[in-house]
Amino acid sequence: VFITLLIFLTARVAIWTTIGLPVAIFGAMSLFKFFGININIMTLISMILVLGLLVDDALVVAENITRHREMGKNRLNASLDGVREMFWPVTTTVITTILSFTPMFYLSGDLGEMVKVVPMVVILTLTFSLFECTCLLPAHIGRTKASSGKEDPEVKEPKWWTKVKNSYQKILVKFLSHKFLTLLFFVGLLSSSLFLFQKKMKIVLFPTQDANQITVVGHFPRGTTIETTMEKMQVVENRLKEITGKALKTSYSLAGHANWNIYSGVSEGGYDHDGMVILNLKHSSQRKKTSEAVLGEIRKLLKELKKKHGFNHLYAFINTGAPGSGRAINISLISKNDDLRNKMAQEVYDFFDDMKGIKNLDKDFREGKTQVRVIPDYDKIYRLGVSPDTIASGLGIVFGGLDTTKVHRDGEDIDLKLSVNKEGFQDEKDIFSYIQIPNKRGSLLDLDTFIKTENVKGYDYIIHYKGSRATSITADTDNKIITSLEANNLFRKRFKKIIEENPEISMEIRGEDKATKRSIEDFQTAIPFAILCVYFVLVILFDSMIQPLIILAAIPFAIAGVIYTFFFWGMNISFFAGIGLLGLIGIVVNDSLIMVSHLNNLSKDKEITLDIIVQGSTDRLRAVLLTTITTVAGMTPTIFGFGGSEPYLIPLVLAVAGGLVFATMITLILVPALYSFRIKKAKKA
Repeated sequence: VFITLLIFLTARVAIWTTIGLPVAIFGAMSLFKFFGININIMTLISMILVLGLLVDDALVVAENITRHREMGKNRLNASLDGVREMFWPVTTTVITTILSFTPMFYLSGDLGEMVKVVPMVVILTLTFSLFECTCLLPAHIGRTKASSGKEDPEVKEPKWWTKVKNSYQKILVKFLSHKFLTLLFFVGLLSSSLFLFQKKMKIVLFPTQDANQITVVGHFPRGTTIETTMEKMQVVENRLKEITGKALKTSYSLAGHANWNIYSGVSEGGYDHDGMVILNLKHSSQRKKTSEAVLGEIRKLLKELKKKHGFNHLYAFINTGAPGSGRAINISLISKNDDLRNKMAQEVYDFFDDMKGIKNLDKDFREGKTQVRVIPDYDKIYRLGVSPDTIASGLGIVFGGLDTTKVHRDGEDIDLKLSVNKEGFQDEKDIFSYIQIPNKRGSLLDLDTFIKTENVKGYDYIIHYKGSRATSITADTDNKIITSLEANNLFRKRFKKIIEENPEISMEIRGEDKATKRSIEDFQTAIPFAILCVYFVLVILFDSMIQPLIILAAIPFAIAGVIYTFFFWGMNISFFAGIGLLGLIGIVVNDSLIMVSHLNNLSKDKEITLDIIVQGSTDRLRAVLLTTITTVAGMTPTIFGFGGSEPYLIPLVLAVAGGLVFATMITLILVPALYSFRIKKAKKA
């Protein structure tokens, strides 16, 4: 950033502008404790995001002071005049940027809680930045030694920059001379980006490229002891250590459950025959293989281990660790009719089994131990005065025990449970002949005189949802082939109408699809609300209903730039790309606002002409280019992974940097072209 400033500005201005960036950041950090903000990955993401905004504000003031110095003014007068011209535009840009991020306070769910720190960091940092760039920066640049009798050295515009300005003026004149074609060209770019997004782009809430954790889940046949499960999972862990090699940091095995995602809200198992291995990879900067490459090798090995060690299911996947996401496919079918629910669940399972790009398909209606079903003779029990709840309560006491009292020993309360000694009985059915149930009159009646029993298939897991039995189908997706959103939409298209027409069954779609749809809905509300707030602030600043539309017109074209950038980079649109888009909107609005504000100042009390628009746009050329170059230069190491790659950061900084490159053309060409439509109106007036 400093080197770029040194090329475009004087050494004094470059130094003080660069120093102002950490001043604003550390000033904001000094208040983190008072607002309950901790230093973590989200605060670091926020600071990277706000870096472009800080550079933008400081550069606008510094560049304008430099422009006044090149007009022949001394340091003091140049600083005063430069900051005076930019004070209200810069203040307004800070207000509009804060408004752009404010809707993030209202994002819902776990993801909303996770990103609430972003607008807080942005607000604190921009507040310090406003003070620094309008008070401290001009004071440092304009400071002169009182004892020195020397005049300020003359600042001349570099010859190479004069050539750049002349070239830009020639290009801009051509675009403004054909403003309708210019507008049509940009509309064409916008339309093609929307087509590209619809046909070629995918939305993935949290991309898995180069995450640092891989989870392996295994299920043995029912009845496998926890000792055997642990022994086998350790064998799997040792083999995984061999193939991961130097890429592995730590690993550990677990037996007795397979709850790999604490945010999913659904248990993946909790029995002795369930187990998993957690592999924590080294940071991407410390290993040669990507997590996707490591996962590919692991899956090849698991096919061999599954057959060799008798697993029913053994699969691996990258765990992003993101809250609120869960499995890519997580569909629950809810019904009290077991036969209907299981039949529909099997159809759904077969549907996903035939779909390309579906991995680790699983179901929670795997058969377990045989169960004894108790069927009351309802006519008989009502005649005898026995209620079904009394029968259920009695069976619960017999087979589950009864808490009778507490005993206090050694400072601890110990529960005493009364239970039936099942030794001496042939099976559960034999116990029923000895159970007596009280009726409403207090008489004890033999249970086996008014019930029937039958053996039925049992299942490993029984899950209830809002009081009814639920059966779940879960899976992961290969995002190169199909995303969670696409797979679940295909499911809806195939089964939603069938399920809605059957009153006995309902469905609930959870996991990544639910989190993705909720995030999309939140952004669809947050972004228009932010734009509306920005519009009304601009209306107050310009005292016009039309001019703010010129500034806001740049936003959809900036979004088009993000789409093109992600397409050429081969990346999917993610949650953090959406956050980066909010930051990009702030920068684009800032540049466009200052451009329009400067054009208004030049045309004040004058007739708007093509020459005024060209001159005003040329005056802002350096500030716009500096904002783009310094922001992109500062984010380049993160984009290309110099010093390590971070999957959450890359989409965010790529949205800002890539979109800003495209937005530069918007600010320098489209905004003047839109402003030029006022020429005819001025002539009529």
